[in-house]
Amino acid sequence: MSRGYLLAADIGGTKTILALAERGKPWPGIVAQHTYASRASSTFDAVVADFLARPEASTPAGTISAACFSVAGPVEGNRTNLTNLNWLIGADDLAARFALPSVTLINDFAAAGSGISRLAAQDLVTLQA
Repeated sequence: MSRGYLLAADIGGTKTILALAERGKPWPGIVAQHTYASRASSTFDAVVADFLARPEASTPAGTISAACFSVAGPVEGNRTNLTNLNWLIGADDLAARFALPSVTLINDFAAAGSGISRLAAQDLVTLQA
């Protein structure tokens, strides 16, 4: 059985973090991660290309089954123009360029919020009663 991978990124005006995770239950396990200075690259495509070329992020062709990129800005029609960075990102364009079957863009606040349901009681702290 071939291994399946997920590609994820947290894209911000200061830094962009990419991670490659191997599918698993209950959580995927990160097998490669790298942080980039966002302003050091002119496009997000260049960052993705660099990450996927890294030996630790190398996967057999076709084994990345989905990608989800959290962005610091609004997402409309699975496209974004980052608020604090001059990057235009289109999910369909990324899927075609990197032969990814599924690419989703999500606002970074929505991404953070979607993880709340995974927290256990011991993960929470009351700041003010």
